[in-house]
Amino acid sequence: MGIKITGFDKPPSPQSLPSDVIAKECSGEKNGCFLWNYDVNGDNVKFKTRILLRNDLSKSELPDVLEHERHHWRDFNRLAVELKAAVEKAAKAGQDPQIDDRLEWMLYDYCRAAAAFHRQIEHMSFEICDQPKNDRPK
Repeated sequence: MGIKITGFDKPPSPQSLPSDVIAKECSGEKNGCFLWNYDVNGDNVKFKTRILLRNDLSKSELPDVLEHERHHWRDFNRLAVELKAAVEKAAKAGQDPQIDDRLEWMLYDYCRAAAAFHRQIEHMSFEICDQPKNDRPK
C-alpha cells in the first residue's frame, strides 16, 4: 500500500481575522502568519496549513503581508515535496522511511528557512531552531 503524504500541494486560502485572534494564534506576529502542523496515523501523514491575516489591514498592506506568508508556504511546500520524495525512495528500496525523524528535520529546516527569510528582509531574526538529536536520515 505504501505511505501516503497529503495536504501540502496547494496553498491554503487566507483567513481574515480580528487582530486579537492574530495575536493569539500567530505567536507574536502582528499582521498575520503561516501555520502548519501534521498528523501521523499509521502510514498516513496529513499536513494542515493555514494563512491568517489581520482583517483590518489596509489595501496597501494586504498584498505585502499576503506575499510574505505565501513565501513561508513556498518554503514549507518545497520541504514537504522533498520529504515525500525521500520517504518514497526509502520505501521503494525496502528501507525504513524514518518518518518521525524526517518530520523532525523538516521542522528544523523550515525554522531555518524562516529565520533566513526574516534576516534577509528585516535584517534580524528571532527564530531559535533546535536541531534534532537524531542524525538526519539519508
